[in-house]
Amino acid sequence: MKRIPFTKKETNTYIEERKVAPCFICEIVEGKPLRDKHRILYEDEQVIVFFSIYPTHYGHTLVCPKKHSERVVNDLAENEYLYLQKIVHKIGKAVEKVTHPER
Repeated sequence: MKRIPFTKKETNTYIEERKVAPCFICEIVEGKPLRDKHRILYEDEQVIVFFSIYPTHYGHTLVCPKKHSERVVNDLAENEYLYLQKIVHKIGKAVEKVTHPER
């Protein structure tokens, strides 16, 4: 697995920045990410999909609603939530096809 290297100092800096910064997903959606390492894989009117810049596993991907939400189940309407899950399924299949995970 290839990981994106980052130091403890970089991690601590990131955590401190995130405590006071706006939502990092909203920043990406607006085209103004704090970091330029986010690689967008898919985007439509409702959803944005990108690789994590701090992956825990090969192919670690985030599937996010473009609409800001603190609690995705409560903040999204049922149809928005179901659409998000449909994209999660499609992206999961695509990542699995490329990464060939053990389980």
